[in-house]
Amino acid sequence: MLTNITTQLLLNLILFFIILILLPIFYLKFFRKKTNQEIINELIPKQKKISIELIGSIKLFLILFLFNIIFSLIFSYLSIQFGLPIGDSEKVSQEIMPLITGNTFLFLLVIIFMALFEEIFFRAFLLKRFKNIFNFIFEKLKITNKSNKISLVKIITFLSIIFSSVIFSLGHIDYNSNAELLAAFLLGIILAYWFNKNNSIYQNYLGHLFFNLFVIFLLIISM
Repeated sequence: MLTNITTQLLLNLILFFIILILLPIFYLKFFRKKTNQEIINELIPKQKKISIELIGSIKLFLILFLFNIIFSLIFSYLSIQFGLPIGDSEKVSQEIMPLITGNTFLFLLVIIFMALFEEIFFRAFLLKRFKNIFNFIFEKLKITNKSNKISLVKIITFLSIIFSSVIFSLGHIDYNSNAELLAAFLLGIILAYWFNKNNSIYQNYLGHLFFNLFVIFLLIISM
């Protein structure tokens, strides 16, 4: 018989698979009229050499880890010194610890799949959608590089990274933590920038996964 926690984890996994994987595939297939191979190429760009992907993923993990420490220190300082409501990261532990202790194996399985789902949706799919949207807007406004010192491509990329990271952050709203929302937004910027630069879902996935597993490991050993 399934426990409440097991049921919750399974339902979450199914729900996120539908939203983050099936809906983009449906959109690309029936609205953009892409072939199956074109969909695969867009959501999972061609793999580079394994050594390049592995080194890139490790670099990304270290960057995420370093910046997470920096963000945590800044949040703590601003919370203590100025009373800003961003010192509530403990709420994340309160939310996920019952899931870890309730069914550790299934929880880790969900984490493994969720990192992949999130990278495919927020970086491979959503980032490009925002680029298309801003391209369309700038074309309608007749904004060109002639009237801008900064490359229009860079502006569109910057806006796309910011907006996709906002959506990524909102996906963490169920933790009821302001610190988590802000951290997810800032880490989302790093992940989006990395994907835009390297065009590798493998590096993003593994770097994201290593980071999540490391954070969970720290939570478990602190129990």
